[in-house]
Amino acid sequence: MGNIIEFAKKNRVIHDFCRVVRKPAFGYRLEIHLADHCNLNCKSCAHFAPLAEPKFIDLNQLEQSLRHLSEIGVERHYHAVHLQGGEPLLCPDVEEVCRIVRQYLPSIKIMLITNGILLPSQSEHFWKAMNRFKIEVCMTVYPIELDLDTIRKRAEEYGVFFSIFADGDVQWRRRPLSDKAPYSKYKNYFQCAMFQVCNQLYDGKLFMCPLSAYCGHLNKAFGTRFEQKKGDYIEVEDIKSLRQIKMWNALPHESCKYCAPTQKMSWDISKREKDEWI
Repeated sequence: MGNIIEFAKKNRVIHDFCRVVRKPAFGYRLEIHLADHCNLNCKSCAHFAPLAEPKFIDLNQLEQSLRHLSEIGVERHYHAVHLQGGEPLLCPDVEEVCRIVRQYLPSIKIMLITNGILLPSQSEHFWKAMNRFKIEVCMTVYPIELDLDTIRKRAEEYGVFFSIFADGDVQWRRRPLSDKAPYSKYKNYFQCAMFQVCNQLYDGKLFMCPLSAYCGHLNKAFGTRFEQKKGDYIEVEDIKSLRQIKMWNALPHESCKYCAPTQKMSWDISKREKDEWI
């Protein structure tokens, strides 16, 4: 792969080469944080939720961004929207978020990704809203005590599609980071599935991955210097066409230099220690 990359760079075809090789098998998805913080706080969380101070999504900003993206036909690019965090059910406006997303993206698959802890306490109004806005409730199963059968029956009662997003008993992976940016952005780009599919819509900007979007939590907690450089994101209001998003996704970004190779790990609760991420 290294030789191919060097050839592409030397022959000024790196952009077209990336665009072809990095086309994801299952399409791109758009991830939206309803809350940066979480009520579970997993060790080495890729979204840095254990380090985040409580912050909820700005509804006006969300509507403005989605209105603009819908006008350029973004549904033709993303196969799904993931409403997550953090833990999205911490957000007091979760139902309104669902309404806004469905209004501007009427045909796209919308999935609410939750750890499930707050699902048993959700009201009838919540479940009816999930049905009305055609939201799939997707629960990530961690090794914690939850009554899955009761949750599943509750979803079925209101005609809400309920699914399991992942299994917390399987082997997890972490990607150690370094703010010295010592790694090859090209090599990391081609090897990283996360960078391939999960754009982040955050504070009126579009980011390629969680690291580039939420690195501020690391910087504030540990005094690191992960930067959000202009090429790592696009201001939504500056996006003129769907092609612009596709071309931007087809290139390695400067933030790709921060990531070391992935390491296997077992799931655990975070102690908010620096070596969980650095």
